[in-house]
Amino acid sequence: MPTISQASNLFTEIIVFTVEPSQQQALIDAIVSDADRWIKHRPGFLSASIHKSPDGTKVVNYAQWRSSSDWQAFTEDPQWAVLNEKFKQFDIKALDFDSYQVQCVIEVP
Repeated sequence: MPTISQASNLFTEIIVFTVEPSQQQALIDAIVSDADRWIKHRPGFLSASIHKSPDGTKVVNYAQWRSSSDWQAFTEDPQWAVLNEKFKQFDIKALDFDSYQVQCVIEVP
């Protein structure tokens, strides 16, 4: 389960894929399949929350890792290259990876 807290010091990677609407669900299915099959077993992996835009053009993966070094080790795994090859079938228009640290959480008490 995602933990969104200033105090957690978790590493968050937000990945935004821009695709044709006809490709959105297939991309989601591929991400979920790989996350469930092998990514969730990588050291330091905590969660992945997959979101889709209502217009069908974007898929967002809000991924949390214990540390940036765990994320880096994941990106150096040989299966990472296989995953990137798989993404080529989706004709991704744009791919944006960015790292974040929670600064503030505002909730209804």
